[in-house]
Amino acid sequence: MKRFTVLLMLGILLLPLITNIKITDAVVGGPYTDNISAELGSSSKSSGKGFSPDEIIVSVGTTVTWTNKDTVGHTVTSGSPNDPDAGKLFDSGSRWAPGEKFEHTFDTVGEFPYFCMIHPWTTGKVVIAEVVIQEDGMQGETPEDDMSEEESSEDGSLVRSFLVQDIDGDDMYIRVSPSTPEARDALTEMAKTGETRWVGGELVESSEKKFGFIFEPHSIVVSEITAEGLQAAKYKTIQEDFDYWRGLGTVYISGKVINIREKVTATYQETSFNLTTSLSNGSVKNIEVNLGSTSLTLTLDTSATRSGNLTIALPRELIDAKNKNENEDVKFIVNAGNDKISYKERGSTSDERTLRMSIPAGTTKVEIIGTQVVPEFPLGLALVFAGLVSVIIVITRLNLTNRVLNA
Repeated sequence: MKRFTVLLMLGILLLPLITNIKITDAVVGGPYTDNISAELGSSSKSSGKGFSPDEIIVSVGTTVTWTNKDTVGHTVTSGSPNDPDAGKLFDSGSRWAPGEKFEHTFDTVGEFPYFCMIHPWTTGKVVIAEVVIQEDGMQGETPEDDMSEEESSEDGSLVRSFLVQDIDGDDMYIRVSPSTPEARDALTEMAKTGETRWVGGELVESSEKKFGFIFEPHSIVVSEITAEGLQAAKYKTIQEDFDYWRGLGTVYISGKVINIREKVTATYQETSFNLTTSLSNGSVKNIEVNLGSTSLTLTLDTSATRSGNLTIALPRELIDAKNKNENEDVKFIVNAGNDKISYKERGSTSDERTLRMSIPAGTTKVEIIGTQVVPEFPLGLALVFAGLVSVIIVITRLNLTNRVLNA
């Protein structure tokens, strides 16, 4: 948390030095309240004092409160000196007395300059940033990576990767190991609720895949956005300045978890299979192998109100669906709870089949039924084996009968 506070303070100090701020670069999530004051001595032009801070970046719906901390009267008047429309949007009146407050709520995106009519060299600006809402849909998959870290958590999942998207649509791909359960749980909850929060930490390295970051485990921060946090605006978009963020060594953005990608272990007898999954409204907690029904049962932790998308890569050596006569691929049967659901198959290879499906809100169980599971003992082979055993028994009995007759 100390590192997070330091980053916010650095952002505030650097604000006047940044010249290429875009409206949509602000960290938003409002509505909030924010405060500005007329500093003591701002009535004197030579003092260099004025409104503090003289520029803020906040979200639509924010109520800004100005406080007169000077010993003389001022005004807070929208526009600029010699502007015929000055004071049309907001105006504190002809005399804003010492100690008084003035408020205005900003409902539209834009840049809003203001000044003091009594002391026109005293100026300021309020920048209202746009809030971009990520719509639910089939988009938002996490990029591919090797996910080579094989440390597993109590629920059987391996490394869990989160795709966090900021208000500009830029992606921050975070790989979190089970050694940081608080961060994993907080990010997983964000996927379920769809809320926007501060996310980031100290970079250990950047992934070969663009927008991918690996963080120092104990530095990962998932926290509420505050009015103070809004002042640490995201000056450079990740997409435009990836090298900037990598060089900075720390990355914090305001964003939503769009997808969770993880490997989940399915175990049959002494054999384990690591299945790659991704889910946009929660996580896959467990995968159970059902030999008798030639199926897999997925236990999910999903949002009670938001539907999502599930993608799962099924190793053929674990489960498959085949036409027995021609040995060709046929459709799996997929059930979400008690309802059959459809899926799309894409990118399947000779080693695995990848299914993608829509998951209704509140789904806790998904069953994928094939024609065989664990090919060492597929159902078809089991039937053949049972038939062979029957034949052997019959032959053995015939031989015994012949021996008795010949005796």
